[in-house]
Amino acid sequence: MDPEKHRNKISKRTNCPCRIVLRSPKMISPYWHITTAVTAHSGHGFEQGTMEFNRRDRQLTDKMLEQISSLAGRFNAKQIIYLLNQEWPDKVFDLRTVTNAIQKARNNVYSDGSEAAELYKLLQDKARKDKEWYFATELDAEGRLQRIFWMSPSQRSLYRRYRDVVLSDNTFKTNRFGMPFNAIVIVDNSGKNRLVGCSLVSGEHTKDYEWILRQLLMANDNLAPHTIIVDNDHAMEAACASVIGRTVLLNCIWHLGHQNLGRNLRGALGKDWQAFISTFWTTRNALTVVDFENRWSQHVKVFGVDKPDVEAYLEWIFKRREHWAWPWVGTRFTAGIQATQRVESVNAIIKRAVNSKTSLPVLFESTEKMLSDEARTSRYLHYRMDMTADPSLTQFTKKMFADIIDVNSRFLGIAAKGQMMMEMMRSIYYQSELHQATKVERAAECNEDQPNEAGDDDKVSI
Repeated sequence: MDPEKHRNKISKRTNCPCRIVLRSPKMISPYWHITTAVTAHSGHGFEQGTMEFNRRDRQLTDKMLEQISSLAGRFNAKQIIYLLNQEWPDKVFDLRTVTNAIQKARNNVYSDGSEAAELYKLLQDKARKDKEWYFATELDAEGRLQRIFWMSPSQRSLYRRYRDVVLSDNTFKTNRFGMPFNAIVIVDNSGKNRLVGCSLVSGEHTKDYEWILRQLLMANDNLAPHTIIVDNDHAMEAACASVIGRTVLLNCIWHLGHQNLGRNLRGALGKDWQAFISTFWTTRNALTVVDFENRWSQHVKVFGVDKPDVEAYLEWIFKRREHWAWPWVGTRFTAGIQATQRVESVNAIIKRAVNSKTSLPVLFESTEKMLSDEARTSRYLHYRMDMTADPSLTQFTKKMFADIIDVNSRFLGIAAKGQMMMEMMRSIYYQSELHQATKVERAAECNEDQPNEAGDDDKVSI
């Protein structure tokens, strides 16, 4: 064979005498017998990295695990590694190994039977210290946790103030029991997302959502949302109709236009799909009811002919047009929200801190930390608005427009108030000129003051 065609090898023979010979004669089978063991090495050396980072050397002793367990609730993985190195300076600690040990230590704090009890105890302690805390639980016939709902005092206050537009959505893989986590979110006067309700349920059935909505009402003196935006979940919609029937229910336009339509119609429409979806958005965004219905009728004629499945689906969503079409959605106050991305972003933040192996108490602590971060952000926005404007101009503006500011401050949020103050400060520098009215304008003013007695059909000539 041509030596040049051989694969290049990274190893070479060193004639090291180290070897171990094992034999298993029939008389002692299935056991093995060491006949030769030579441990001397020659002709090579060990790589330090191999000795330092091999799998066996990454293992943690019982004493190390005990130390990690004691530190898990107070420090993160990198901080714990630093502390471990102080006690074991010759040991190299692998970040993944330590992280797994931390997670295991947290989960071991709560056994399967005590996690729900521990979460209940945490909420009970909160409610004992502050009567404004609200939580509720429901157990099955065997005493296992089926549903749990909680709202802190700050969450209840935010909900009552900003319940004009409420968003709700579920997320998964937040706890090791596989219970869906339901988040209820509002938008505050700074335009920021605020988590105002948390619950864990055993499923996504109508009865689960009905229970959540009842608890929301009970926690807030039966104050229902003015508008609620949800994805196209039939179980949630049925629950809303049953429990908060007077609340305006709107569907997430993103789920409808980018998921449900494609899932149900893309295959049936084939090459006509792109034309269909373009026409759909034009029809959906029609400004008036009459225009929408005329466009929709034409839409169905073009894309539903000889396609009974397409025609049936379009007929179904047409019956629900009040929940997603602009002529109806545009008449409702939604704070500019037409999709559930805001609540999904809140769920995404929560999932950064938890996973499918997280215990229930740790999940609760993660939501509490998120609420703390949201409150800190709100305080910072108020602080920044007060600090960004020129103090001298601000004081002058406040004196000049004192009455207007006093009235509007009771109704405007931080974003609107900040814009108002900026417009007021700019108005100080407005340059104006005396406008000389033309003959036509003066004649028009005279005609407005003197009604036309000749009749509606007569025109005034100038």
